[in-house]
Amino acid sequence: MSGDVIAKHKYVLLLKQTSHGALDFKGALDHVDGVRAELGQPYGITEICHVVTFGRYDMVIVVEATSNELVTAYVAELTKLGHFVTETLVGIDPSFLAGAEVVDHKTH
Repeated sequence: MSGDVIAKHKYVLLLKQTSHGALDFKGALDHVDGVRAELGQPYGITEICHVVTFGRYDMVIVVEATSNELVTAYVAELTKLGHFVTETLVGIDPSFLAGAEVVDHKTH
């Protein structure tokens, strides 16, 4: 139906630089920027934020997308040159959990 709003879900992409990526950090960042520009909006992925971090991960990108498949394609492009490995988390709106029923796994 035209005019329907398609739900977008949030995804947190945690990127860790590989030893290959460490050899050319600027090139790795340029690749990420290129993927973000090329695949973001055309594929319906909206970037919420993008930061370089210190600690366990080297970069965090938060996006909204309409499907897991779109995010999978996005992550595949981010990692195809071998500069980064990723861990992708699906964000759940806290209001959804507020109404969730608690399940006792011991009895189910």
